[in-house]
Amino acid sequence: MNNSCYWNRFSIQIHIKTMRIVIILFFLQFLIFLGKVDANPWKCGTPLLCERYANIQENSSENIINVPAAPAPPVKLGQVERFYIHIPETSVNATCVYIGINCYIYIDTTVKNLLTENEAKNITETFDQKIYTGIQDWIGSEFKPGIDRDNKITILLHDVGMNKSGRDYGGYFSPTDLHPTHPSSNRRDIIYMDIYQFKERARHTFYSSLAHEFAHLVSWYQNGGTNDQRWLEEGLASFAEWGVYGTVHTLFVDNYLSKPNLSVTTANTSDVYYGAAFMYLLYLYENHGSKSIIRRISAEDKLGLEGIGRSLNGIELIDTFINWGITNWFNNPALGSEYSYRNLRNRRIKANIPVITSYPSRHNRTVDSWGFQYFLYKNLPENMEISLQGHPQVDLYAKMVYLLPNNKEPVVLPIHSIPENTSTYSITLEKLQPEAQILVVITSPYKQLLTSTVIPTIDKNPINLSIDDNLPTPNTNNRFRISLPESVKYPPRSKTQPLNFRNTPSGIIQSNTSIQIKPRTQLHLSSNYQDITIVNGFAFTTSKWGLEVFSLGKDLTKISEIETPGSAGSIASDGENVFIADGKSGIHLIDVSKPQLPRILKTIKGFQDASYIYIANGNLYALDTIRGLLVYRLNDIYNLENPHPKRTFIPTGIPLSVSTKGEDVYLSDNAVGVYILTPDPLGGFNVKGTYPRAVLDFEMSDDNILLISNNLHIINVDVPAEPKPITTLNTPGLASSIYRTQDFLYLTDIHAGFHIVNIRNPFKPELITSHPTNGSANSLSLWKTDTSEEYVYIADGLGGIQTFEITDPYSPKWLTHYDAGGIVYDLDITNNESRIAIANGKAGLKVMELSDPYTGSVIQDLPSNHELGTLCVTLTEDLAFTGFEDGMEVVDITSGDILVRINTKHPVSEIELIGDYAYLCAGSLIVVDISNIELSRIVSNRNLNGSVYKIDHNNTHAYIAALEGGVHILDISNPSLPRPIHHFQTEGAATNVTLSDDFIYILDTHLGVIKLDNSEQNNLRIVSTYKDTTIPIVAKVKNDFLFLLDVESMQVINIDSMHREMRYTQLHAPSDMLVTDNAIYIADLYQLNTYQIDTDSSNLSVEDYTGEDGLTQKDLSNGSFNQLYQNYPNPFNPETWIPITLASDTDFSLSIYDEKGILVAIKQYGIHPQGKHILHWDGRNTKNEKVASGVYFYTINAGGFKATRKMVIRR
Repeated sequence: MNNSCYWNRFSIQIHIKTMRIVIILFFLQFLIFLGKVDANPWKCGTPLLCERYANIQENSSENIINVPAAPAPPVKLGQVERFYIHIPETSVNATCVYIGINCYIYIDTTVKNLLTENEAKNITETFDQKIYTGIQDWIGSEFKPGIDRDNKITILLHDVGMNKSGRDYGGYFSPTDLHPTHPSSNRRDIIYMDIYQFKERARHTFYSSLAHEFAHLVSWYQNGGTNDQRWLEEGLASFAEWGVYGTVHTLFVDNYLSKPNLSVTTANTSDVYYGAAFMYLLYLYENHGSKSIIRRISAEDKLGLEGIGRSLNGIELIDTFINWGITNWFNNPALGSEYSYRNLRNRRIKANIPVITSYPSRHNRTVDSWGFQYFLYKNLPENMEISLQGHPQVDLYAKMVYLLPNNKEPVVLPIHSIPENTSTYSITLEKLQPEAQILVVITSPYKQLLTSTVIPTIDKNPINLSIDDNLPTPNTNNRFRISLPESVKYPPRSKTQPLNFRNTPSGIIQSNTSIQIKPRTQLHLSSNYQDITIVNGFAFTTSKWGLEVFSLGKDLTKISEIETPGSAGSIASDGENVFIADGKSGIHLIDVSKPQLPRILKTIKGFQDASYIYIANGNLYALDTIRGLLVYRLNDIYNLENPHPKRTFIPTGIPLSVSTKGEDVYLSDNAVGVYILTPDPLGGFNVKGTYPRAVLDFEMSDDNILLISNNLHIINVDVPAEPKPITTLNTPGLASSIYRTQDFLYLTDIHAGFHIVNIRNPFKPELITSHPTNGSANSLSLWKTDTSEEYVYIADGLGGIQTFEITDPYSPKWLTHYDAGGIVYDLDITNNESRIAIANGKAGLKVMELSDPYTGSVIQDLPSNHELGTLCVTLTEDLAFTGFEDGMEVVDITSGDILVRINTKHPVSEIELIGDYAYLCAGSLIVVDISNIELSRIVSNRNLNGSVYKIDHNNTHAYIAALEGGVHILDISNPSLPRPIHHFQTEGAATNVTLSDDFIYILDTHLGVIKLDNSEQNNLRIVSTYKDTTIPIVAKVKNDFLFLLDVESMQVINIDSMHREMRYTQLHAPSDMLVTDNAIYIADLYQLNTYQIDTDSSNLSVEDYTGEDGLTQKDLSNGSFNQLYQNYPNPFNPETWIPITLASDTDFSLSIYDEKGILVAIKQYGIHPQGKHILHWDGRNTKNEKVASGVYFYTINAGGFKATRKMVIRR
């Protein structure tokens, strides 16, 4: 043999073997790499942001740069704007690099080089063509337009976490951005994605996570403006990923299948979020309604399992849940579709479970809340009884599956509780085949210990599994209880009251002009309840708007209220009075000795944002988000005009809550967690120890401290320098407050209502019952009657106040839902200006009767059963045309009857009545023939460029503001065929349009107000613009002025010069405005405000807005005050009313003088009690003769107080 050939062949063989080894090693290395990637997948940052400071942030509040929210889109390509980001909390400059049909792509300018134009284009096209339409198909739609009056979604790419890596948070959605009043809100529909994930990971991963985050945004809208419980929120977003991209997070699916006893609702782990929750939704999708069930769950305002139960249309939730548990065990198509996944093959339970082969048998196991426990029985006896023994006061839900070896379709039977012992569940079987198997699947709403017992037996009434007709009917006892209150109460019909805290010159920026705007009255329409405390048998609640007082009992009754100037949040009591943390307005001391007449005694000022208060040890502990902890002596507050804090402490982050134990103070912030503080000799505190957990509420026990940090945590602080965790109890949603009795804890949960926890053993707290509520449960307080009945009252956000009887903690009863929710969206007024209709969101429609332009009361209150409530309204003398998210209804105002309904595909944002036709702005322009109301019908549906949003008209033409589509002018001489004749493209979104003479005033989110010459409709010419406005909402022209409402203020603009005459800024979150000759009406979040217009210089008050008109900050700090207000109406004929406030019980008189100072009339009133009074003058002198037209002066003399004002009579 030729050596060279041999060696050549040998070397080739060696080379081939070497290559094989290299390939194998490379493949193994690749598998290891894949394993690492799979073990450390990207994380969704949304749960972090929804947990409201649950996790400690690396960046302190000092890193938050106070920048204005990004302006409203549409934006220009290349435009650079400032945005808040939330992981970490800071702000960045970002550039718009691409604009699509449904989105804007922004990138942080510091990493702009990481994204090419072509990559930005691909992101845009993928979002527009696949993600946006896919999420809408599977989950539903966001509300259009968003709070920025734009239909596009902003996608901001930045370095999430600022770690220059794509291996952590892939993206997030922050609910903060959809709250217009939040200081770090971008006030737009926005999702955030990690640029490094885009660069370092597969495109499929990036786009799948983009779909996931967009699903969070849509779900927030679908849930009525809140996130769902953590497990279902993430589960829906993961399911949306699968729906759009087929993504299954198999790592988490497999992890869950290895631990099926994990609580689906409270484990709060990734294995539940992206494994269990996804699988349960997939099971429901495949067996109970396909896409429709997913969309119903998403759209249901009730959260968690309560929402799923309501979405099943009569199918028992328990059946679906246990059948899902059975499916997870078998997942075998041979057993039928009900017990297998079509879209998740070869995945089933991998956990070690008890396998029983000899009998009798007895096993103890723990089943977690909405987790599963399995028992598998083999080598079966001919007859057997299976018994399950659980907690006597907690339900068990169980089914058994009988499976023959030939894989015949299994027999599935419920295991019922026995009548004589409801804690025992039993089933007896006969004629079993020994080679068959029985699987028992068990779950429970609460964690409990159960005992499974199996004995061979011969029973009088066994179930013969060999005869189908002998099988029992489905279980009707084990039903998931849908919680409903015994009664629903609504607030009494409101009346207008003085707009005291908006009646200050500090809110008015005014030029030298003949026009004056004076705040007059308000109509309190809805409440957002934040905190509650009980004093002497009365409940005192804060509601953002102010303080509201209720008498207690089964029937909660509102007896009084008082507005506060800020945003009323935390409340505390020293047993006699209450204190309210009111944001920038400081802390108010309120006298509640007469609960029907609460009054502010004093305001502690100097706060930048008073957020939380706590009273103990003769001190008031106050938290300011900027200044930190301030401690006041209660005696100083009562006795000193300007009390100062005796101690202060500035934490690293934003302070959240405070409590005390002995002399130690426990303070929590969002940066360090819990500080354990002890007073130092210099008026400060020493830090004895810290515990890394941001806490929203504390409760102290003798040995331990109970912390609310989205879940319940119990720690031991025997050694303050080294606090030690004892245990944690997870809750389905985000726990927010806590109340402790001897053996029980009562927790509020903003997503799941309230929970009762048994803490007899603090090392093993037991969740014994939960009850969902209607809103976001923020706080609670307990009350025990003289007859030992116990009640809990819950401040439930926009859901109102809930009352539960808890005499038996294991069986609480939901007694009353006090419903005061709703947000004011839209207003309209009748032609004779006698009635105002208010579209009050979920609170429905309210109609107010006016006795004069500034005074009135609600005469009709019609609740809404629509998902988003009443969004807009147009009023005639007898009818209200109301718009909803899916149509219009015509309502008879007197009877409240719905006369007709017109369906639409999109929300109705405005209704304009023109002759016998109603023009609906609902994405397109819909024209409805209303000549016969009961037979109303759509005669035209005209699509226009953009989204039809607002409308104005003259006799022959309609002017349409179509957001991104600009303004369209249509000939409506034939309403069934509206004909476009001209189009004006705005630079930003056209949010409204109004006509006056030959001019059109267009509201543009970029340019502000555009004034167009409309004398030639085919040749519109820009006359001038007014740019000093932020997201203009509505404009009205009266006389020579344009009244402009935007998201921050109301302005008066001279229409000739287009210069501002005045600006009024004391508004919360305005949404609509009406203007008449004498009055302005502004819808402002929870109330309707009225203002007096005065263009006659002779009608100016004597004080002339020097700071004495209304209740000023100085008046508040001094507590009680005397005050003379402007009369109304003014000018008047023949009579007028004069409001006054008395600081104490006083003898007073009213004198009227003419211009020459001659006394015209005088009236002695005698002694009147402290408070507000309204005096009347009929325009007659002392001889009962009508006085002539002209200027008059009225003077009040009350003890040492004397004040004079001016008024005008016009005969």
